[in-house]
Amino acid sequence: MSRNKFTLLGALFLLLVFVAQGILFIQANSQTVDEAMHLAAGYSYLAKKDFRIEPQNPPLIKELLALPLFLSYRLPFNPDPQHWREADGYLIGRDLLYNSTPSADRMLALTRFPNLFLGTILVALTGWWAYRLWGSWAALLAMALASLEPNLVAHSSLVTTDIGVTLFVFLTVYLFWEYVNHPTWTFLVGTGISTGMALVAKYSAVLVIPIIALIVAASFLTGSKPAVPLPKTWNSNKPRHKLLQAAAVLLLILFVALLTIPPAYLFQGFQPWLSGFHQFLTLSEEGLPAFFLGEYSWHNWWGYFPVAFLIKTPMGSLVLITISLVFYRAGSPLGYRQALFLVLPVILIFLPMTQAKTNIGLRHILPVYPFLFILASRMATLRFRRPSLALFLPSAPASDLRSKYW
Repeated sequence: MSRNKFTLLGALFLLLVFVAQGILFIQANSQTVDEAMHLAAGYSYLAKKDFRIEPQNPPLIKELLALPLFLSYRLPFNPDPQHWREADGYLIGRDLLYNSTPSADRMLALTRFPNLFLGTILVALTGWWAYRLWGSWAALLAMALASLEPNLVAHSSLVTTDIGVTLFVFLTVYLFWEYVNHPTWTFLVGTGISTGMALVAKYSAVLVIPIIALIVAASFLTGSKPAVPLPKTWNSNKPRHKLLQAAAVLLLILFVALLTIPPAYLFQGFQPWLSGFHQFLTLSEEGLPAFFLGEYSWHNWWGYFPVAFLIKTPMGSLVLITISLVFYRAGSPLGYRQALFLVLPVILIFLPMTQAKTNIGLRHILPVYPFLFILASRMATLRFRRPSLALFLPSAPASDLRSKYW
């Protein structure tokens, strides 16, 4: 069997493993506290084109998750008038889920499956990027880590917005990586569209803007390959021209991203997004009650997310991630440009979260996982002198590595 066929079959098997875990999770678990509210919010957006329920999170993922129920049953949406006036998503969601003709289990399953589809795409994309960087074995290792990651499986099997924003943040950085390697309008516009979809998936995705900006700035300051192709009349060695092109690529990405916002709000303009973003900032400033290591507080703990990450991430993944970072010259070396796209996003997601006052779950840093799994997958490029060691971590031949890419 050729290497490509083996890699493809291995990837398909890992995707099936991920989907099977998700299906079992969906069948075994009843409603979690937020799911009915998210379902009611998404359904109300589609049925009434009204975004009053849970405006502190944008509508895209909630609309996507509610869409199968909306298309399959066209349930009448007539919430209690007082609940509707007060925008009480929890009570409206309870009534919609438990007082409708389809059973609650059927409605939950129908609205959870779109998230499982998004999670499957995320696992596949993780493997594809690892393949582009370090070859077949790296792709399989990255996909194995992602498909067996309990946090990804769980959040891909619930009616929540976290796996959706994880996918679009990761997709944005990946497409920009492709664009830097192959500057074409397709990748540039794709980066803009993915950025916009992240912004209408969850407001915390605004972090993707400084991530892209810093990648461009770092490339400019170090004299690396330009982020956009220069006109023939420009001199790529002139700082002024490089600065203009860096600004141009950022403005184009933001312009395309802004164009994706109104469709998510069913063409009601930018005001709903801006209003929701204001509520998101207010909630972030006020904070939410949380429990951490025996303490209960409305204020944040800087160590909440690092501790949660270390506790809830499988030990094997932590070991591979750590080894890849410490021994960055081993195997196929972790270069500066690769670290720019894989390490910088993790730092820029982690650091702001340590200051956040909403310490209510690991899900808020879920986007770091695919980047870290690709970093860990570099261990598949190690070469061992002892064949017995190679059995535990097979290495890819040099011809299979994608070292020419960032």
